[in-house]
Amino acid sequence: MAISPYSRYTVSLNQYQYLRTLASDLGLADYKLFCHIFVSTIIRFRQCVENGNGWLPIPKRFIQDKFRNSDPSTLNRIGLIDIDRSYAAGKRPRKYRLKAWVIDGYIEASHPAANEQGFVSIVTGKPIPPQPATTPPDPSNPPLVQAAIARLGVCYFDRPAVLEHLARLRAAHQQTPTTRNRFRYLNDWFIMDTIDKEAQPTDTPGIYRFAPTYTMQATGRIGTPLQSASRAMKAAAYGSLKGVYNYDLTSSQMALTMRELERHNIPCPWLTEYLNDPNKRPELARFVGVSIACWKEMLYAVLMTGHIPTNTKWGSPVTDTLAAELENPTEEAAALKRLRTVLRPLVRSLRSWHGIIETEAQASGTVTNILGLTPPSTRPRAWLPTCCRAWRRISSTP
Repeated sequence: MAISPYSRYTVSLNQYQYLRTLASDLGLADYKLFCHIFVSTIIRFRQCVENGNGWLPIPKRFIQDKFRNSDPSTLNRIGLIDIDRSYAAGKRPRKYRLKAWVIDGYIEASHPAANEQGFVSIVTGKPIPPQPATTPPDPSNPPLVQAAIARLGVCYFDRPAVLEHLARLRAAHQQTPTTRNRFRYLNDWFIMDTIDKEAQPTDTPGIYRFAPTYTMQATGRIGTPLQSASRAMKAAAYGSLKGVYNYDLTSSQMALTMRELERHNIPCPWLTEYLNDPNKRPELARFVGVSIACWKEMLYAVLMTGHIPTNTKWGSPVTDTLAAELENPTEEAAALKRLRTVLRPLVRSLRSWHGIIETEAQASGTVTNILGLTPPSTRPRAWLPTCCRAWRRISSTP
């Protein structure tokens, strides 16, 4: 698991005091580890629940490198976390899970108007300046990505309607405390907690806006926290906004790739079967020997680049994801080999597609400088045609 930005994560003063009270007996190293587990649970809550009922796999070497002198057993001994000791030494890392009462107490320590009181660092408790109304451009991003972020701009939502939605979920969970009801409530609550920290009121009563922190990812995603919210929460957030529509494409990256392959008459039975069979995802994840979340992240990385390294020592989104999932280098290499085997048909089709687009780009005189990229000789071959295609489409849009 890649390290979460716990050091930059903000909480309300009441939430910080609650967490520090729980961790009053911990040293700084152990408290930072606790913050990492806590923030990772919030940020990846849906994945944690879907892949293992709230468990976070964290390799021992990761803890040693990032949280020197910390000991997870200390957190377990004072009752803050559970530890899954059924790990396989050298093959699967230990898993850690926050106690349910820790999360419940954190929610109780929250206040609906916390966004009007300011926020502090979860580690130091020092005030954090409010976020700007719009996301400033990151000059390190290619112009294409900067243009996409500028188009998306600011997100608006109906805050009172979302709070009413959360109150209904809370009541349903209290009345019928099932695992499903708890997941629905906590998932939407964590999302609201995230966006509320950046929300600012508009001239319209009840309507707030926030500037999502967009990042360029290997999976090709540029989105907002509300993407992971339930349909009911999205309806509450956007339902009263005139002229605002929320679109959610099923398997968007893969579906759009399939359309592109069909448009160029490139057959890809592998992708067709994957899109049509919902059992393929867990089946292939088991075959490779990774979690579903890890499988999805690697698949999307391959989808965006058309490239799978042959060696785990070569840095790439695929190998980085594997290294975070598996602790043993031998097991990482074996999983990478299985991944290359299962994705070979997809990679063949992607390379054919990239080849056609690259030929078109060269014929049209498209150059990499317009995208802010380095020459193709120093980058994976697949990045050039993919970016050129996207740039040409945006440029031709009225």
